[in-house]
Amino acid sequence: LTEAGKLARAAELASRAQALAPTDPGPLLRLGHVRRDEGHPSEAAALYRRALELDPRSAEAWLHLSEVEQFRPGAPEIDRMEALLGSLGESSAAAAPLLFALGKAYDEIGEFDRAFDRLDRANRLMAERLRYDPAQDEAWAERIMKAFDAGLMREKSGQGDPSPLPLFILGMPRSGSTLAEQILAGHPEVHAAGEIAEVGRMLEDLTRLKPGEPDYLAASRALSGEDLQRLGGASVARLTALAPGKARVTNKTPGNTFHIGFIHLALPHARFVETRREAVETCFACWRMPFRGGLAFSYDLRHVARYYRLHRRLIEHWRALLPDRIFSLRYEELIAAPDAVARAMVEFAGVSWDPACLEFHRSGRPVLTASGVQLRRGLATEPYRRWRNYERHLGPLLEELGELAE
Repeated sequence: LTEAGKLARAAELASRAQALAPTDPGPLLRLGHVRRDEGHPSEAAALYRRALELDPRSAEAWLHLSEVEQFRPGAPEIDRMEALLGSLGESSAAAAPLLFALGKAYDEIGEFDRAFDRLDRANRLMAERLRYDPAQDEAWAERIMKAFDAGLMREKSGQGDPSPLPLFILGMPRSGSTLAEQILAGHPEVHAAGEIAEVGRMLEDLTRLKPGEPDYLAASRALSGEDLQRLGGASVARLTALAPGKARVTNKTPGNTFHIGFIHLALPHARFVETRREAVETCFACWRMPFRGGLAFSYDLRHVARYYRLHRRLIEHWRALLPDRIFSLRYEELIAAPDAVARAMVEFAGVSWDPACLEFHRSGRPVLTASGVQLRRGLATEPYRRWRNYERHLGPLLEELGELAE
């Protein structure tokens, strides 16, 4: 229910569960997540603290408390987390969440060397557990770019469903994609669907349409105009049912960047907003964040830099093929001139300007991504380059980014 955005019902059930199991911290954590996603970090913090009273050794509770709380020098919570880490040991599954929480705490009190040490240890544990191989994503992207070329786009151009309803928001995590979504969500004609699995459903439909093809790329090339109409029409029908009466429905699922070519064939009037932020800050922000969904590339400084470079290559490939379908939103430009940049994005989306687009922090709309707490505070007044505090530790990241780090 939380992931579906039905937070009132989720809160009701979490409260009932807590009443049934008053000594179990789990329902309190769930209720805290709901309050956090509703935009009430202080209420969430109080619930996480109650969970810690029931189980002071809950690394999950410590991590979530750190996400909604600002630490100050001398905070007793830091010593308590360090003591718990020492008693559990770094072979424990709880070590990584505690280390991420400690990294954030030390960052906020200005102890950057300690913060980096804790974050580095957390990321090493996660990288060892997930075993990400960047070469696999790079090889897959090469195959996609080779298959979805200018010839294929010309051959099948305009054959899919003509609806302008779908609006995709693409970008590296921590690049401003949630901010872009919130600005658009402020518009009364736009429904922000968040990270929905709609493209995954389209790919499942593709497999059913072309069961004899060896893979996704071959199946895409074999699609007829009728096939593309069916694929696109089914997707538009699902989006319409999700948000009846809306002119646009956004989708900001990570990974859709790989599928822009396929999406365009089925939905030729879909539009894409690409968000981009300074490369080093984006990569460092990914590395220091324990993502809820995993994102295996983010736990190694070299791997996250390689993924960033790959993401840029994919976007430039699609931009060369579809120059009028992709809008680039630069985070730093948005911070410097929010009105002008937001207006340009809304115009690209094909809806008229509405001042509510820049009042997103007052909307009360649930935000289910890692950016939720920050977005509730509104737009920053200037870009914050947190990575500068850690520059002496970031040699591998800067080296792997090369010219993109400039």
